[in-house]
Amino acid sequence: MFALPKIQIGLDSHSLSYVIDAFAGTVAPTDPIAPQRVALTRLFFYLPGTLWVTPTVTTECARIRNVCRAEIHAGFIRVLFGEMPLRDSRAVRDRTAVLHQYHAGDNDCAIVAEAEDVGHSVLLSSDSKLVRHLTAHATVRLLRPVEYWDELSIPPGSRPDKEPHSTNPLFSQDWWRW
Repeated sequence: MFALPKIQIGLDSHSLSYVIDAFAGTVAPTDPIAPQRVALTRLFFYLPGTLWVTPTVTTECARIRNVCRAEIHAGFIRVLFGEMPLRDSRAVRDRTAVLHQYHAGDNDCAIVAEAEDVGHSVLLSSDSKLVRHLTAHATVRLLRPVEYWDELSIPPGSRPDKEPHSTNPLFSQDWWRW
């Protein structure tokens, strides 16, 4: 059996949406961001523990205009993905301001600052600008989901840490299995 490290991995808002959309599909994703969706789904099933969000991600999801989609996100956060509480909100505000010198996205900077505050080892983001602008300035590792999946070097055919229930449509799909 291949042993994977148990580390705390965070998701930004886009990554959370990508994995939720992948879970909803009964066929392999084929859109331009399909590799990110597949990697996120594999990370969820193959890594021990769960993937985490921070308060700004939860707040962004609550602002989704489509009420049904917003509630789906809230439900996933409540059940499958935990929200890590901040340790020091003042320090997060100060750190957000520092990161804002390098990247224009206020919420992006806040999510990175929150990930640092809660102790994420890795923050997964499909936002190329966020990763490019903040990697050199963040104390948390910023990686695209595909990069992190590849970095783990999980041997093909490895058994997932968790699987969908047999009644879940994903159970009979192979696209997420490695």
